Order: sequence, then C-alpha cells, then structure tokens
Amino acid sequence: MISSHFFSVLKVLLPKLTMSNDDCIADLKLRSKRRLNYPGACSLEYQNLKEIIIETLFNWNKKEQKPHGPGIFGTVVAFAAADEEQGRKTLHMHVQLWVRDVNPQLRGDLYHESPNERHLAREKFKAYIEQVMTTSLGPDIVCQPPDSSEEHNSELIDASPQILRDARHNKLSKNIKGEVMQLRERPISAEVLIQWSLEAWREYASKDMEDYAMRDDTFLPMTKARRDIAAYTYSYHMPGGSNEETDPFWKDTKVRQLLLTERFDHHEWCHRCSCFKKGCECRFRFPFPSSLKTFIHEDFGKDDENVTSWPNIDGSEPKRIPPWMIVLKRQPWCHYVNVHNATLSEVLNCNSNVQVGDPYHMYYITLYNLKSTQEEDGQNIRRIAQTIIRRLLRIQDEVDSGKRDRSDEENDFVEGLCRMLGGMNAATSRYIVSSTMAHLLICQGGTRFQFSHECTDLLVGQLEAALEGKPVDFRLRVNRHKKTSCLEGFSG
Repeated sequence: MISSHFFSVLKVLLPKLTMSNDDCIADLKLRSKRRLNYPGACSLEYQNLKEIIIETLFNWNKKEQKPHGPGIFGTVVAFAAADEEQGRKTLHMHVQLWVRDVNPQLRGDLYHESPNERHLAREKFKAYIEQVMTTSLGPDIVCQPPDSSEEHNSELIDASPQILRDARHNKLSKNIKGEVMQLRERPISAEVLIQWSLEAWREYASKDMEDYAMRDDTFLPMTKARRDIAAYTYSYHMPGGSNEETDPFWKDTKVRQLLLTERFDHHEWCHRCSCFKKGCECRFRFPFPSSLKTFIHEDFGKDDENVTSWPNIDGSEPKRIPPWMIVLKRQPWCHYVNVHNATLSEVLNCNSNVQVGDPYHMYYITLYNLKSTQEEDGQNIRRIAQTIIRRLLRIQDEVDSGKRDRSDEENDFVEGLCRMLGGMNAATSRYIVSSTMAHLLICQGGTRFQFSHECTDLLVGQLEAALEGKPVDFRLRVNRHKKTSCLEGFSG
C-alpha cells in the first residue's frame, strides 16, 4: 500500500476520533490558529508534499530529468507545475502532465478514418481514463433506510433534467437542497444516503464495541469537526499507516473512504460564492447527471456546423474534429462528486481535481504567474481613500460651521489630497502576496513554476529540425574563410 511507504516510519501524535465533540471543535480551532501563526511551516509542509507527489507518485527522477517508470498516472514524460495561494492563506498546485499512455498517435487515432482503428483507440483511451480518474463516493454505499430489509439500488434514478439544472442555480438550488435523486418517487439527497450508510456500518461494528451508545463519536449525524479529523488522519489510520486505528468502527475502510471523499471531493449542494463568479449557475456545473459508462461526448451541431478542420504539423490532410469531452462513469448517488484521483486523495488526505486532453489547460496554468489580484490589492486602496475622504468632509463641515477659518480650506485640501495620493502609492508599490506564498517564493528562487526539465535557449534551426525529425544538437563556429566573419551552426 502506498501510504505505508510515507507514514509508517514515525508514529505521530494525532487526535483520537473517540474524543468528545468539544475536543474535536478545539482541535479544529487549534489547527486553524497554527496555520495562521506559522505560515512558514505550512509552506515547508507544502513543499514536502510536492516532493512526494513528483518523486514518488509521479515516479520522476529529478536529477536525470526522466521517469523511473510508471507512476499513478502512467509513465510521465514531462510536467509543468504552478503554485497558487487560496484566499491569501493556503497553497495549492496546478500541474500539467504529459504521459506516454496518451501520446500523439493515440490522440490522432481517436478520429482515425478507419472505424475499427478509431474504436480501438477510444477503448484504450477510456480504459486509461477510468484507471486514473473517478467520480465515486464508494462502491458500498447503502441505498435503503436502516429499517428496510430490501435492496433499493436499482430503483435509485436521477431527478428530471430541469431539477438538475435548477440545482446549479445560485437561488433555485436552495429549494432543491441537493435532492437530485428519486427513490420510489421520493426525492432524496446524497447526504441522506451517506447517513444511512454510516448508520448501517455503525450497527455492524457495534457488535465488537463496548458502550458504543454512550460515546460521542457514535452519534449521528456526525459533527463537521469530527468528519474533518476522520478525513485528514486517513493515511495514518489505515493499514500500513503510522497510527493504525483499532476501533471497530473507525478502522472500517468503507467508513473512512466515504468520509474522506465527502470531506474533500464532494461539492456542497448549496455551493460557494466562488461557484458564481461567472454567472448565476455553478461554473463547475455541479450536479452532473449519472452515467452508466465512460464515453466521449461529441457536439457536432446541426449539419456538422461545429466540426472544425485541425491542421497537422507534418503537412498531412487536416482532420475534421467536433468539440468533445470525456464523460466519466458516474453512479446515481455521485452527482456532486468531483472528478479526482483516488490514490492522491488517500495518500495526501486532500482534494484533487483531474482533467484531461485540452490545450487551454496549459494557458490556464500559465496565467497563474500573472493572475489578477485586483480585488484583493484594491482593498487597501479603497480603505485609504475612504478614510481620507471622510477627513476632507469633516474639514469642510468645520469650515461651514465656523469652527475652522475658511482661509485654511485650500491648504487643508492640498494636504489631504497629498496624504491620499501618498497612501495609495505606498499601497500599490509592492507586489502583494501572502506570507505563506512569500516563503515559498523565497525557497523556489522567486518563481511559482516548477518544470520537469531545465530550460535553455532554442535556435530557430533546432526548432525546424525537431519538426522535421532531424537531430537537434548544434555546434557554433566562426567561419574565417569568408570576407566577413560569421557564425555558422551545423548538426553535430
């Protein structure tokens, strides 16, 4: 098991899941306080996790700039990572991966002229997708009330398309309340199924538990603080971890995987403010309808109006390709589950989001180096401007009421304007980053980027040679036989 490689070396002090609810809340507050008080420690921990991801999970040899072998995403041939801060506090990473399993040949064969070759390529592509991406809450979810003896999984269906659409809306979603499924014509939400599952598994585990009815940790619904602890201690408590759990309920893999996914990869039905940055519907398009299988969805449009000719670098006949996207297999109770990698979640106890196949991902990642921080950076400016304006208005009121000499009005205005401009200049003359990001930038030489290979200058001739499949190594020399000295490059 992967987690045993990282967490079985040293036993660490962790909060117990059997402690009281008050202790769970105290632990939550303590961790929040420590994150704010020790941003440098958070940055160092983040860097350590990046090393685990790159060197072990990607299985990348940083010294020789090549893969040791297959990793959790297959054999990585290159990567580009960009760090970002979330709300001026915590750090996270966006990574672009190039893998040997999804090579140009496979991508081209997705639209091969031969139906048989196209089918084989698509089946291979879908098999890879299902290997590295998932939308599952867990295979053993309970889809029946605790007092029922019948199995209702087959009767669980999606709500109508209109309800799914309304559940994405910033206002209408409050009426739906996540009830985007139907069980025997009864609206039902994923939260209810999670509750049923935990109740069933608790009842099964109670056979080996003493006084379980008197323990805080057996009360359902479970508090958010306790769920949080259960999620971030997953890798430590599971078999092979440094602090293996022995409690019959909390050592159950089904329980812990469900709580892990719900905490980090289950979108809230009430959404967040960031969901509506670009409109009144969730920009992440949650909830998604269920799907019986993984497939490629293509939007040809009316009379193939959306089909576009894509030229090839080798000069061959352009391929006509419609817009397409991968639709993953999604069980009926997983409408709000984020597309994630199960191994990343189980090893790092965190959220992950995996997407595939679009060139705009590189553009999106690159923008993080110059990402606009106008809203955050403008807060100080607005605060200064408002303070100075209030001061100027107070002076004007004093002049009008006779408390201040009118002859001083012009001088006071000039002084106030100068103060405002000076304050705004002080606020805008620095590049604003969080203390956590500042520590990271210092450790990484002032950059947010990390690449699999070192960068070097590329000659135009080398670029042409690479496109033509010729050797790209060049040597430069001075030709002294010509009347004018010049540099000549030739393949070595």
